[in-house]
Amino acid sequence: MMGIPALLSHRIFCLHKRFRFRLSETIFGVVAGASGVFLSTLILTALLVTTGSEFIGVAKYAALAHLPVIIIEGIITGFVVSFLTKIKPEIVR
Repeated sequence: MMGIPALLSHRIFCLHKRFRFRLSETIFGVVAGASGVFLSTLILTALLVTTGSEFIGVAKYAALAHLPVIIIEGIITGFVVSFLTKIKPEIVR
């Protein structure tokens, strides 16, 4: 179930092939990296909420705790994609 966000993130990143501007790979890398963690967080909170009403507070805190992780993951993935585009672009394309 947690592989679904990874597959969707890959599909989001593959959209960079449709756009040809200077930073398209980097921007789509940021969005793909952040979306993977975001979708995983949505699955986690949905599972916690549907487990029982006593887990609603935990689901809120879990979602809030993942916000910095989403931002950091997007930034790191963007830097990695930018680096790979400069060093070995056939990996990204």
